Amino acid sequence: MKNKTRIPLLEPDLGENELKYLSKCISDNWISSAGPFIEEFEKKIATYAECKFSVATANATSGLYLSLIVAGVKPGDYVIVPDWTFSATANAVLMAGAIPYFVDIDIKTWNIDVNLVEKVISKEGKKITAVIAVHALGHPADMYKLRKICDKFNVLVIEDAAAAIGSKYYGKSVGQFGDLGVFSFNGNKTLTAGAGGMIVTNSQKWAALAKKISSQGKMGDKYNYDTVGFNFKMSNLNAAVGLAQLERLDKMVRNKHTIAEQYDKAIHSRKDLVAMPRNSEAESNCWLYSVLTASDKDAKLLINYLNENGVEAKLFWESLSKQKLYEKYPNYLVGVTDSIDQSLVSLPSSSNLGREALQYIISLIDSWEGKPLETSF
Repeated sequence: MKNKTRIPLLEPDLGENELKYLSKCISDNWISSAGPFIEEFEKKIATYAECKFSVATANATSGLYLSLIVAGVKPGDYVIVPDWTFSATANAVLMAGAIPYFVDIDIKTWNIDVNLVEKVISKEGKKITAVIAVHALGHPADMYKLRKICDKFNVLVIEDAAAAIGSKYYGKSVGQFGDLGVFSFNGNKTLTAGAGGMIVTNSQKWAALAKKISSQGKMGDKYNYDTVGFNFKMSNLNAAVGLAQLERLDKMVRNKHTIAEQYDKAIHSRKDLVAMPRNSEAESNCWLYSVLTASDKDAKLLINYLNENGVEAKLFWESLSKQKLYEKYPNYLVGVTDSIDQSLVSLPSSSNLGREALQYIISLIDSWEGKPLETSF
């Protein structure tokens, strides 16, 4: 398959209804931030996540920001976030005027270490007003234990489920275990709307306030305002695509499971590659299959080898607390993020990845050899 079309890391898996619904937007002249597809998409995502309310947003970052604001997080408050996450998680906290408190991940899950969360809350007391739990790579965090700890200290829980639509925790959709949950529909996500995000919650008050702030703080149809707001609204075009994608979500997740199973078999007995661990109580959507190498050097060698042979591969997240932008903020680290930092390689995981392409990728991985990992995961 060498020299054929480059195999992308992630690409949208689009069907007939995406085009059909987009065409309806144009024929009906509903192409902006109002239109019937937005409300329908909101209702169906709320139903899917088993929440009472949802609010469509321009992206997941604005959804996280709105969630913090409507839940009452104030400037100067501490908000716990995992050290291993996308920058949007911490940036939303900073946008809200709060202070990110970076906590290490659990070596058994690579999600936020809930035991360390409890230690930080016990130490800092009422300075901690919220915890953002990220479902890394689509793999659900330990939400029951985290919820129990946060409820004990009266601390808010927000789920950053940006990459986790379709993932389950004890058989239930992620997003419903926090006080608020946020999904992303960016072009690289399992369910894409081209762009956009969605807040889900059981609080009518918070949902109404989030919708108001995302509409410039406008009260009704008149140009009267009592809240500082922004334009964080989703367009009807994006909602149309998202709605069509939601109809096929289960199928796309099944395809990703099949892809992950093939990768699992390929690296099962290897000493130089390890897949991200998955909790037995959770079912990941397997958004982006990634493998851990022995070092940043090996990671770069693997990426270069795959790229040279027409396969896109990339390094995944880096520790935020070590970066100049975030190094001044408080943290509680025990070395787990350090142990995987800049050594994790993401592999092509599109739900429409064909069998021939997948086998070609696996054949390349089979022919590559790195150094054995010293840490046992």
